[in-house]
Amino acid sequence: MDLSIIIAHYCTERPSKHYDSFLKTLKLIKSQTSKLDIEVIVADDGSSYSNNISEEFSSKVAINDDERYIYCIEGNKLTNWLKSIELEKKLISKWIYIPKTKLCMSKARLLNFATKISKSKNLLFLDDDNYFISENSLQKLLNLL
Repeated sequence: MDLSIIIAHYCTERPSKHYDSFLKTLKLIKSQTSKLDIEVIVADDGSSYSNNISEEFSSKVAINDDERYIYCIEGNKLTNWLKSIELEKKLISKWIYIPKTKLCMSKARLLNFATKISKSKNLLFLDDDNYFISENSLQKLLNLL
């Protein structure tokens, strides 16, 4: 695996400008990955449209010192769930999610968990509204690594 891209994500509603930024980020990643072996992990910090993720769709991991769980969807369950929210599966390998049961950010916990489950030693962390400035940013990054 050449690269694991971990995208921190939170969106209160879709469609919205923020959600459109997320889609643009995914589109730009996809346009640069045809010759690369990458995985994309979305680290979702309680987006409202993801609140239907439950134990029946995913595995869950307890968070230390907290009553919440991190849910992880991959494989066929992820394909079906992404289809239900009208997102293409081909790019996203895993979707991890913490329900917004508390008014707090869990970005660090999600990114740490995504790092643990990533398949590559090369990691790229993005926010869901990050854009590349060139058409071969990923290859340039890998060359630097």
